[in-house]
Amino acid sequence: MATASGSNKGLVIGGLIAVIVIAVIAFLTLAPDNRTTGERTVDALESLPQGVDEAAGQFEDKSPLEKAADKAENATN
Repeated sequence: MATASGSNKGLVIGGLIAVIVIAVIAFLTLAPDNRTTGERTVDALESLPQGVDEAAGQFEDKSPLEKAADKAENATN
């Protein structure tokens, strides 16, 4: 029966953490935009005071990471 040394346990734990971090990043950047047309229209109307280009950009598909960045930017403006 083989036992893992402390060094090997650290490598395994580090590897598992790396896999989890990569999976979360992949989800945040590759997840589809599931907003309905109505939700996109409301988002466009809400961003209209920031300019027509910003409002038109609301009709594009965005990842959750892009949507979070937009909300953070809108909160600071």
